[in-house]
Amino acid sequence: MELCNRIILGGLVLLAFTLPFVYHTATWLTLGISISFMAWVIKIAIFPSERNLWTPLNFSILLLGIVTVITTIFSVSPKFSFHYFKRDFLMRMFLYFIVVYNIKEKKQMRYIIWGILLANFIVNLQIFWEYFSFARRYGWYYRPMGTYGSTTRQAMYFVFIIPLLFSLFLNAKSRLEKWYLGIPLIFSVFSLLVSFTRGAWISVFLSLVILSLRKSKKIVLAVVLSILIVFIISPQARSRISTLWKPKNMNTFSSGRVNLWENTIPIIKDHLWIGAGYSSDIFNVLADKYNLTDFKKRPKEEEIAKINQQPDAHNLYLQLMVETGIVGLSVFLFLLVCFFRRGIQGLRKMKEGWDKEFLFGLIVSLGAILFYGLVGYFYEDRNGLFFWLYIGMSMAIVRNLETSKYHSDKG
Repeated sequence: MELCNRIILGGLVLLAFTLPFVYHTATWLTLGISISFMAWVIKIAIFPSERNLWTPLNFSILLLGIVTVITTIFSVSPKFSFHYFKRDFLMRMFLYFIVVYNIKEKKQMRYIIWGILLANFIVNLQIFWEYFSFARRYGWYYRPMGTYGSTTRQAMYFVFIIPLLFSLFLNAKSRLEKWYLGIPLIFSVFSLLVSFTRGAWISVFLSLVILSLRKSKKIVLAVVLSILIVFIISPQARSRISTLWKPKNMNTFSSGRVNLWENTIPIIKDHLWIGAGYSSDIFNVLADKYNLTDFKKRPKEEEIAKINQQPDAHNLYLQLMVETGIVGLSVFLFLLVCFFRRGIQGLRKMKEGWDKEFLFGLIVSLGAILFYGLVGYFYEDRNGLFFWLYIGMSMAIVRNLETSKYHSDKG
């Protein structure tokens, strides 16, 4: 059994490391999950004691799976949706169940964190190099695209990472831990800052305040003052955030964002109950039938229209409505309610310690990205896997607590 556990953990660490690198890593990503899944199947076959298939979210995940299958079958393009069902949905579910069933000790969580930290170091190096190489050439307002090849997608990554790093930093016991968590935290905050993505800024700021309140008011004050100092010394950041309250800029900002949301209304009306079909790229299938460009009126030039094709609803909840309709959105929200209810119950039952603070950091990170979902869509391939990795680690702690198998004194 120990050999299977090591193989499973190795696959998960490989996956955690690979997640932020979206180009030319699909094989490694699949390998990380496949190795873990096959080792888990072998372990279940050999050891009957490992066949307990209960998790805190079983029922809500079953409902989500049923709805996803239905919307895939009745999609406007079933073949297209089935491709994404295999590539995205099944991979997320495999990841969730592998983590929940096989991560039972704090030291295993730490190995996964090390994979995330190592990847974060490389991500920050890429962003630093890109920013300082091109900012002087294109202006200090240059927005690096990082390892995601997209400024907003990269910013979403930091919404996952920064709250978790901050939570671990606040609860680090040794000076060495403070250093190896504090440095990537500072670098990640800088990388998020130069993304100039306001929704991510606000989401991370709120999460840091919530995490600080758990420790002391002095830390809350330090966080707020640090943010203020950053905006005082950075005219680019002040210029970016000022658009939220200047009437002229606000009209431009809101009209662009609202236009993207308005584009989804006809689709939702036509596919109200079970959506147009499961796929993060469903807008490409619907582009010929609906006006799905970033402009109010489709440009006459076909090339311009193609370049400015709207990729998604720019809102997680509207996107889910487009893909899976009212039924799918309702089931997803039900799953979130079950997750937060079980997570908070777990926090109340747990004794003070690293595992409790880690669970709290995971829950706050997930809350931050779901808040960001009001103005953005993060649920595509890589960030969607991050979402389910965090849910899996959270529910692994809760499940092992409830079955008295979580050994917080180890590692």
